[in-house]
Amino acid sequence: TSEPAAGTLKVGSGDVQEIYLGSTKIWPTSPPPAPGEVQIGSLIWTDANSTIVASSAGTIPILTTEQQAKDAYDNSTAGAFYYNFNSANAARGLFYNQFAANVITPPTGFRLPSLNDWADLQAEFQTITGASQDATPGGGGASALWNSNIKANADYGSTGFDAIKAGYYNYNSISNTFTFESETEAWWNSEGTTGNPNGRVMQQQSSSSTTIFGIENISSGNPYWTIRFCKDV
Repeated sequence: TSEPAAGTLKVGSGDVQEIYLGSTKIWPTSPPPAPGEVQIGSLIWTDANSTIVASSAGTIPILTTEQQAKDAYDNSTAGAFYYNFNSANAARGLFYNQFAANVITPPTGFRLPSLNDWADLQAEFQTITGASQDATPGGGGASALWNSNIKANADYGSTGFDAIKAGYYNYNSISNTFTFESETEAWWNSEGTTGNPNGRVMQQQSSSSTTIFGIENISSGNPYWTIRFCKDV
């Protein structure tokens, strides 16, 4: 049986806009997520880290050296780069500075996630695991770098979010050091792209860990983090 078309269901002379069963909308149904997207709860997320360079300020420059990455922060200009400054590592996505995250153009209909969006995602993980700081259902993907104990967890990869443990970079302008944190996956949020940067992080706490530590705040002086996008169902 096909779904009734919009405008065919009426109450009196007025069109019915939506039908709910309790708090769940059952009509009209939402189209299934497109390739590269996954629905988790009430949000649709991109299922891989962004490689978008389109922005409201023109094309985000792809940086090819550590010095260029340092200079971008020192000059407060947008920039992004691939892991080890090598496009062959595109499976991890691009690592963006805050100036790039401020102006990046999301896919049509999507947005840079807010703190509330990330909290909703963590709540969906908690529904699966029963643990408030367990993000194991968010791990996954063909390029995943989580340890074998985590990958053996029954909840691992169950949502299709497919965080791969891409890591993140940080530039300390005072000590002029550029470091890579390998045991995490860190993303920008919309509230953390101005002022003191802060984002969301999932973390592998040790080599013997069997779960991914849940989404929490991460703050850093001059970070290069990855980006996911989301939209309402």
